[in-house]
Amino acid sequence: LLPLIKGSADELQEELEEFEEVNRRLDEALLGGGNSEEGDVQELDEDDEDEVFEKIKTGKSKLYRAALELVRVAKEGLGTEAILAAKEKLEVEEESLSAILKMRLASETQELRKRDVKADETATRTKTGILMISVAAVLLAFLLGFFISRSIVVPLSRLRTATITMSQ
Repeated sequence: LLPLIKGSADELQEELEEFEEVNRRLDEALLGGGNSEEGDVQELDEDDEDEVFEKIKTGKSKLYRAALELVRVAKEGLGTEAILAAKEKLEVEEESLSAILKMRLASETQELRKRDVKADETATRTKTGILMISVAAVLLAFLLGFFISRSIVVPLSRLRTATITMSQ
């Protein structure tokens, strides 16, 4: 997140502000993404979800402290070894937070896949139901048309026969 900068303290401060902005956006994403709707799909229960978010908050805090330490070391000019050590600590904390976020992302992805499968199953059942109802409606219309036409044709046929008989 904060590369090793051999520039001024102002540049380091700008990098820190950018880092804080990324942190703010991450907070917004976590708070917005943590409120998923309940469904029949098995989700993380509240305790597991709270534990994951606590790990993320702790990881963010460690990362932020490591970034501040890097800025402090660079501002105080403690030397290349101290800067490299602070940078390495920052990278370790970044990797740790990244691993936690990847784990959470994998969990969310799995949950979304389950929901997608369930939605596909529901869509398939709905299509099948609509198809069956449509076939039944066509058959009913055919039968109704057949009986209505018979109720008209039979009396006409009798009338015709009677007319032919009377004319002879």
